[in-house]
Amino acid sequence: MNFSRTSLQVIQETKTQTRRLSKPGDKIYRHRVSRHKFTKYLYNEHMNRTRYEVGKTYAVQEGRGKKGLYYRYLVDQLQTAERDAILQATVYGNYTPESKLGRDLGWLEARILVKNIRLENLKDIKTSDACAEGILPDGVKVASETLLYVVGFVQEWNRLYPPGSKYCWDANPRVVVLDFELVKKSDKPRRRNRTGIAVP
Repeated sequence: MNFSRTSLQVIQETKTQTRRLSKPGDKIYRHRVSRHKFTKYLYNEHMNRTRYEVGKTYAVQEGRGKKGLYYRYLVDQLQTAERDAILQATVYGNYTPESKLGRDLGWLEARILVKNIRLENLKDIKTSDACAEGILPDGVKVASETLLYVVGFVQEWNRLYPPGSKYCWDANPRVVVLDFELVKKSDKPRRRNRTGIAVP
């Protein structure tokens, strides 16, 4: 999943929510995973495929089509409250982060686990959602109040979709909201037979 400008926040676990533009034909469905348990997935009827699914993991990428990121924490930083990460996805001498030697040296694959999916209009974002987006305004390192996260999110959205464009903040487009958490394993969930039930 592409986090071209916010991959560090994802790895630092200060970002646990993301918004993506909804496409025509997007619908949320439920499917049964056990007798009393359902989960959800976003299916696009025009594309005839599932876009996102609750319970599935996705690699953190810094661009569409790029390799997933690997990261590790510095030893001295593990002793502090601040958990800054080093991001690398390149060759180091005779090993790469995804190799066995790379894993032995503490490199972890950056993957997120989708916890919830919903569809809403962009301006429906709440203050708590903006905090979960984890984006502060330019030049601000520490939020003195939660409202700053709303300012930061709007600023970042307008950077991606400039005012006056089709999907700018003022246009209030339909978006897919994904709640997620960072996981430190690359195990993919097994495929299950699915009986879809539409969710309003």
